[in-house]
Amino acid sequence: MSEEIRTIVDDELNKLAELIRQHHTEAGQVASGRTRNSIKVETSGGNVIVGTVYGRAFFGTLETGSKPWSVQYATPPKPFVQTIQQWIDDKGLDLNAFLTARKIMQEGSKLFRDGGRNDIYSNEIPKTLDTIADRVSALYESQVIESIKLNLK
Repeated sequence: MSEEIRTIVDDELNKLAELIRQHHTEAGQVASGRTRNSIKVETSGGNVIVGTVYGRAFFGTLETGSKPWSVQYATPPKPFVQTIQQWIDDKGLDLNAFLTARKIMQEGSKLFRDGGRNDIYSNEIPKTLDTIADRVSALYESQVIESIKLNLK
């Protein structure tokens, strides 16, 4: 039965991963696609099945945005400005990378300043957990029913 449970967990987590990719795209957050493409599902275990949905570092900022840096430099570090320039290029925006990097470093991203959002993955996780629980319960129920032999006379 553990293989059947693994299949359920894997199936539902892959549906969740696809929903996250879809919400991320619909929110207009995709620039290069690296974050969207980094979303993966892993299931492991024998008697206890463990399922994980993961993405690249800072995946959580899809909902929270980037908060201001705890250490404020006189100017944003060059690698950060280069990262912002790549993001600007990927999005096709007309922004100054240095000024954008400085604003994010000092005040946080616009998403952070606007209070974040909860429609990329947060709302979907409880639904997925409920679906997994329902499907596994139904599997156990059918196993119990099959194992009970009724002798009706």
